Amino acid sequence: MPQLDKVTFFSQFFWTFIIFLAFYLYIYKYFLPKISRILLFREKRISQSQQGVTTLGEERSKIRQGVEMVMDRTLQASKGLFSDTLSKTSQWCDSVLKDTHRTKWKETNRSYVSSIGENSLSQNLSLLTFFPLLPKKILLSSLCAKLKTGN
Repeated sequence: MPQLDKVTFFSQFFWTFIIFLAFYLYIYKYFLPKISRILLFREKRISQSQQGVTTLGEERSKIRQGVEMVMDRTLQASKGLFSDTLSKTSQWCDSVLKDTHRTKWKETNRSYVSSIGENSLSQNLSLLTFFPLLPKKILLSSLCAKLKTGN
């Protein structure tokens, strides 16, 4: 085998050592600085992106809290406005109804009450004609009780 020949072994070892040394120096001089710069740049980008992710998460939580706070305030304000409007509307309806009963329907209410009274009296008077033997106190007390209840 020519590779293990003692005469050529030293020259093969020498040239192999020289080629590997030249290759090592070439890589060490030109490629390793470029690779180290690329690795440093990547490391910086990764750390910045991780900080960005952290800041994005913090911003997202702050935005979510702000939106929830605004929604709560808006909901409370709308509840207050709704209840205020509802109370004002009911007060307005009551005042308009009372005013209408006092002014526009005054005669109608008077005639309604008098017709109810007339109907009640006519029913009770018809009872008097059918039951003349009952004492008048009982009839008058039943008449007053019916007038008070409105039947």
